[in-house]
Amino acid sequence: MSRTDEIKARLSAVTPGPWSGDRYDGTVKCAVLGGDRTRVLQVDHKNGTSGFSGLDGDEALAVNAPADIAYLLGRVAALEAGWHEQQCDPCGVVVRIQWLDDEEPDTLPCPACGDLMVYR
Repeated sequence: MSRTDEIKARLSAVTPGPWSGDRYDGTVKCAVLGGDRTRVLQVDHKNGTSGFSGLDGDEALAVNAPADIAYLLGRVAALEAGWHEQQCDPCGVVVRIQWLDDEEPDTLPCPACGDLMVYR
């Protein structure tokens, strides 16, 4: 299973969101609730307990979130680095181009006017 597939699996196993924080004045000082008001995480200072409310999918997503976000941001940066802007000389339209393989073509058709743009 790829890293992206692992992240997708964790995301599909969580309590539906959006999650929200809820502070209490009683024994439970803070709880994170799912979109359906299911308690996802709680911190109980009075009794010295805290943790996830028995939902393994929620815990896996939260525990792996920093590493997953760093990985996905790295993938986004790599994809964005592959984009080039090319302006069509006859019509002036600016086209964002991403080469998906190692070979870059010498010319591209302009999507606005059809003229062949020379890659620079």
